[in-house]
Amino acid sequence: MNEESHQRINKVTAACMITVAALFDLAQIAAKLFALMGIVGLGGALGALICHYANIQATGACVVAGGTAGVAISYIPVIGQVVAAAAAMVGVVISELASAAFMLLGYATISIVLMQKGVSIFGGKDIQKKVVAGFIAVIVDVTPLLNIMPGLTLWTIRMIILTRSEDTDKAKTAKTRYNGGKNYSRMRRALRRYVPTKI
Repeated sequence: MNEESHQRINKVTAACMITVAALFDLAQIAAKLFALMGIVGLGGALGALICHYANIQATGACVVAGGTAGVAISYIPVIGQVVAAAAAMVGVVISELASAAFMLLGYATISIVLMQKGVSIFGGKDIQKKVVAGFIAVIVDVTPLLNIMPGLTLWTIRMIILTRSEDTDKAKTAKTRYNGGKNYSRMRRALRRYVPTKI
């Protein structure tokens, strides 16, 4: 019998989940870079917005033109520095909101996929490991400077590994049919303590 047949999350699904999680993490990093760019990023975003509403097809050119205009404005004495500082602050606020939105949407997406596959996010055999992995991932994604790390991707990988481990244990237990498949691994561990392996 195929080893993948008893897995709730097969290799293809796991690869898709990891890819989606990585894309959400990359979107968070892109939002952070937007804040670092300050006036250039804000000018580029405004250029793209103007192109969209003016029905101009060359969006890339509008982004470059907006960014260039933003840099040119920042060189105007006094007013330019005020505009650049305001743009940097606006960029930070926008990037934090966008990063939080990507984070929530990413965790919601992966959680929904896990629930559709019948995986309990905070339950099952390895409940402590799942809770710790979720807690660490959220702390990494919420903490400034740490949130450029791929917390969602690492959490997704950990959940896949734990789920596949649970499914493998269930398949082994079902094969042995010991005690109707209940408490087999717990009994085996208890007996291992008292029964010598070598006689």
